[in-house]
Amino acid sequence: MALLDLLDQSYLSKAPDQNQAQLTNMYLEQDPAKGKYKVVAYPMHGLTLFCDTGQDSVRALYALNGVLYGIAGAVFGSVSSNGTLTPIAALETSSGRCKIRAITGGNDNNHQVFMIDGTSLYTYNVGTNVFNIPQVTQFVSSIQVLTSGTFYSQDPTVVITDPTGSGASATASVSAGGVVSINMVNGGSNYTNPTAIVTDPTGTGCTLQASTGETNPPLTAIDIENQDDYAIAVLKNSMTYQISNVSDTTTWDPLNFASKFGQPDNITGVLSHEGRLWFFGTDTTETDLNTGGEFFPFTRDSSTFLHYGCPASDTIGVNGNYFIFLSANSNGGYSVFQTQPRIYYYNPSPVSTPPIDTLLSNTFPINDCFAFLANLDGHELYTLTSPSGNYTLVYDTPKTIQADQAKGAWYFRKSLVDGQYGRFLANCEAFCYGKNLVGDFNSGKIYYLDDKNFTENGTPILRQFVSSPQGTYAGGKRVFFSRMQIDVQTGVGSNETFTLEKSADNGATWQLVNTYTVPPQGGRIYETRLGSSRFGMIFRISTTMNANFCLLGFQAEITIGHS
Repeated sequence: MALLDLLDQSYLSKAPDQNQAQLTNMYLEQDPAKGKYKVVAYPMHGLTLFCDTGQDSVRALYALNGVLYGIAGAVFGSVSSNGTLTPIAALETSSGRCKIRAITGGNDNNHQVFMIDGTSLYTYNVGTNVFNIPQVTQFVSSIQVLTSGTFYSQDPTVVITDPTGSGASATASVSAGGVVSINMVNGGSNYTNPTAIVTDPTGTGCTLQASTGETNPPLTAIDIENQDDYAIAVLKNSMTYQISNVSDTTTWDPLNFASKFGQPDNITGVLSHEGRLWFFGTDTTETDLNTGGEFFPFTRDSSTFLHYGCPASDTIGVNGNYFIFLSANSNGGYSVFQTQPRIYYYNPSPVSTPPIDTLLSNTFPINDCFAFLANLDGHELYTLTSPSGNYTLVYDTPKTIQADQAKGAWYFRKSLVDGQYGRFLANCEAFCYGKNLVGDFNSGKIYYLDDKNFTENGTPILRQFVSSPQGTYAGGKRVFFSRMQIDVQTGVGSNETFTLEKSADNGATWQLVNTYTVPPQGGRIYETRLGSSRFGMIFRISTTMNANFCLLGFQAEITIGHS
């Protein structure tokens, strides 16, 4: 007779007959040193209401200097620590994903938030409380001296006039009494037909010709980032990115652009990480560094090039000195890759399993996937959602990242919406006010991840463990299951129950073994009515209890027959 541990780090196989193992709305924690069992399954955090914005969905969250900013429906606003929403402005759209970033803006009281919603670029100056939608506009780009004139003093005045424009200013340089050049100080905005003259008490005869240029804010930006007090925007369907003027998210010089040119795949996303701008393409990734160039500050870093791109920029997550992302290359298929720190940094490796890759590769479209990283109870959880596929995967990143270390575990996270379990409610995440805050895709509510709440804002959470068939199949010999023992956390509530089911056909059909009540103390439960099988046996534990359901141990006593 052998004692078989059924609670372990197994995962669903591409072939259901091979392995149906999975863990839903729970996560594993290893304790090889002092505990009764090496692995324990704990419930994932529930959702507690933090703010109800009154909108249909929460589209983005962003924390800046201890203040939460968010987009819910068409409303951009701030949310205080007590959950009070203060609307700031209205966006031009009310649905779809958004992204928010910020720059310093020149001083500590002038931080500038900028955001995209798939249609427009928006900016908000925290210091002045001014919300702005940058538009394409003409400015005075230069003023040419046609005739220098005579008898001008050393400080004449340049006057610029226009029927519609305003804000332009310039200074004149004088040599030997003649105006030799005009130096632009500010190009202003909305100029259509500017004229310029030089006024001076003594000088006469100088004539000027003003020319206009056109600002070109990245209105069709598909991704944004911030670095070195520049706003960076990736332009739609192109290999080009554009930067704002330094410390100014409202001004975008049309000449301030560069391209990803290592390979001819379009840029899909951008990440600022450890002093580099990482430009992800559909198939490859390359980096730029700020070298302080006279005409453009960023220059390609030729030492870094990845033969993997990212089809969905919202899946890029950063935690410390590594980042993780949904990857793709020209050979096809999708995987989740993670970079390694220090000497392994430029050698990202796959952390997804083949079944996860198959699930991702069978999802269309893939570019609406998004993810976020949250540190919860010592676990770095990468939560990856596919709205099109209606599923959410959770990767439990190992604490210490080594190139030769075993991969972390993968789980499912499911929410009950309209009577069906599907993708997790969380549409976006930000850490603020000491809480991991998430926005609901199905309502305008903002929650915080709460390890003391075992529901999602009152809605039951299905927690489920399906064992692997390993050890229950003996090459066609009959395996007898004489007894099973289940250890659970005791004293979790009154009359809280869970079920045990078994399947002898690889999960095609399930038979209820029993329903158990969590004991107030002495949490071991025994079961003897389990039968036998020649084809392996898998077991499923399920509960929706509003209590701290911890699966501490799950073991079976088995005997292998002679034939």
